[in-house]
Amino acid sequence: MKQKKRLLLLMYTLCLGAILYYPADVICSIEFPAEPPVEFRFKVTVYDPYDPFRGRYVQLAVKEDSVMMPDLPQSHYFTDRTAWAVLGKDAEGFACITRFEFDRKKLGDDECAIRVKWPGGAQNKNAVEYPFSRYYVNEQKAPELENELRDGSYMVLTVQVFAKTRRYAVKSLDPVK
Repeated sequence: MKQKKRLLLLMYTLCLGAILYYPADVICSIEFPAEPPVEFRFKVTVYDPYDPFRGRYVQLAVKEDSVMMPDLPQSHYFTDRTAWAVLGKDAEGFACITRFEFDRKKLGDDECAIRVKWPGGAQNKNAVEYPFSRYYVNEQKAPELENELRDGSYMVLTVQVFAKTRRYAVKSLDPVK
């Protein structure tokens, strides 16, 4: 019986290690990257939805989220699709999508790309859904952020993209200076 308890304890320990491996790997790859991340700045507008279950946050909407989609066969339309958006910088230094890849293996090792969703459709111009759509803030600051943008201006969201692992981290949300 004693040997059975040792085996059970060993199995529990291995399962716990397997469960904790992925979050620890993500945290370590963002906090201690092998290569420095590339920072991209996005123009965003924010609004403050009230949600008692999620707390106070601001909903982000990227201003330049309508891009030309590549020509695809008719079978790809009218479905929700995910793609890898290769990011670049425009003349002002803000992030822009340079091209789309539907297969991760076709991306170069030094290309900064993030996974995005697009709703499909018969038109080639579609709205892209970025993976960062919320920014959690203090309860008092969320209405203040929304009130700052009533005149139609925008804020700058800084996102760090790790080229090798294809992960990203939201760094800051700052008003335009």
